[in-house]
Amino acid sequence: AKPGDFAGAYAGPGGAFSIEAGTGLTLVDGAIRTPLQMLGPDVFYANNRRFGDFTLGFVRDKSGVIAADWGAQRFGRNGASAALPATPASIALRAGHYQSDDPWVGGITLVARGDRLLIGGTDAIVDIGNDVWRTAEEDWNPERISFTGFVKGKPQVAIVSGRMLERRDG
Repeated sequence: AKPGDFAGAYAGPGGAFSIEAGTGLTLVDGAIRTPLQMLGPDVFYANNRRFGDFTLGFVRDKSGVIAADWGAQRFGRNGASAALPATPASIALRAGHYQSDDPWVGGITLVARGDRLLIGGTDAIVDIGNDVWRTAEEDWNPERISFTGFVKGKPQVAIVSGRMLERRDG
């Protein structure tokens, strides 16, 4: 509703970019200018080579927008303090891409950002015991993810709602 809320420079370990506000929002990454498409409150998509893999989710506190999250990365706005907590090994080892050859099943990408594990970089999942995970926001949801086939602590298989997906990190 207020494009000016997002305007400014953002920087993090993954580099820097800026957001310009006009009638809409434009992501400026060096010489590349990409209009942002709003997908939901504070969530946008940039159809470009660098930022096309994940959505860009803006983080707010009581002062307004302080950061932008993209995949596993956080970009702080104009020097705002938006540090992420350390990523526990139990979360970092589960992050990756899991795929099925069944076209009806497809695949999922799990991203570790701070102390959270996220499906597709947006939807947090939590461990509910015995390495079984569910969505953080929808505790009523019966869908579950579990992990197996560990090699040096890293799961090679994710079982998503009873379907096996193999780890296929690029």
